[in-house]
Amino acid sequence: MTGWPSVGVVLPAHDRPGPLRTALAAVLAQEYPGQLRAVVVYDRAEPDPGLAGGDRVRVAVNTRTPGLAGARNTGIGLLDTDLVAFCDDDDEWLPGKLLAQVEALLARPGAEFATCGITVDYAGAAHPRLAGRDEVTHADLVRSRMVMVHSSTYLVYAAALAGGIGLVDERIPGSQNEDWDLALRAARRHPLVNVDQPLVRVFALRAAVADQGRFAPVDAGASS
Repeated sequence: MTGWPSVGVVLPAHDRPGPLRTALAAVLAQEYPGQLRAVVVYDRAEPDPGLAGGDRVRVAVNTRTPGLAGARNTGIGLLDTDLVAFCDDDDEWLPGKLLAQVEALLARPGAEFATCGITVDYAGAAHPRLAGRDEVTHADLVRSRMVMVHSSTYLVYAAALAGGIGLVDERIPGSQNEDWDLALRAARRHPLVNVDQPLVRVFALRAAVADQGRFAPVDAGASS
């Protein structure tokens, strides 16, 4: 197949250099025939310019609302790719993640947004979390938070973010469940395409520790 859509990946970051480098390396290691770029957006932290790499990796700082939502939207604004994806700085894309999702999107006319399963790494043990279906509807998300519909699995057409779904909502206090809100808005327009395989590793203990300081609130309206 020719004419693969270009993909830009937003990695919001705070003070987690080790996990961030692992997350970025996993993104860049994806075997994808189209153009793949990443932007690392530092939120209230000193950026590491050493991560920048030619046209593939850009390093920036959050210029919008302090917190996770603002960092993600800053990254979206710096990309001019067909598709936008998210990866948190304490998660890891597994091999085949990106290609499987792009193929699933292209196979579903009208689809705008894709997710996939995750594997939760807890104390060194892997626990897959799958939806058990190839699409996730708005009704599904209203009934359940669906932990596998995780921000680090999101892949969405940039035009849909700009022209209908909207950006990540920076008004949500503490950016709590801002990813669920985005998925709900997207699913109201079209069911989310789901690749029901565990293609993103989420580190549960690492995330729990990170919640103590990563994207820490600066006031009641900042991010988590």
